[in-house]
Amino acid sequence: MHALSESRSSAHGDTAGLTRSGRTPGPLDVVLGFFAGAVFLVMWIGFAIAMILDPAILDDAWEWLTGLPMPVSLVVWLLILPIGVGLWIWEGSWAPIVGALLAAGMVAWTIAGLAGLRRALRAF
Repeated sequence: MHALSESRSSAHGDTAGLTRSGRTPGPLDVVLGFFAGAVFLVMWIGFAIAMILDPAILDDAWEWLTGLPMPVSLVVWLLILPIGVGLWIWEGSWAPIVGALLAAGMVAWTIAGLAGLRRALRAF
């Protein structure tokens, strides 16, 4: 009877903190998810502060990013892709409203990506 009630609750979506693989998220999952979220939060806050206080910082960051040697550049772009695209948007000749909407989209993409990262870590 107990096994039957467990299979029913699982069939109805009541997994009580279990992942798809049937295990609870470990401390590493939580730490990695928190760390990635904190890093991108700090980078986006820094991006916003630079936009307001000294936009030349974003220009310098773009010059640095595009001036890296190719192998290093690929790794850095993969690590900070949403921020890198945000810098690309900043350096473009977009109308201000279009640039702001694109930047907001990049922030939303970061949030969605972090949610996907957390789900992927839970699946292991």
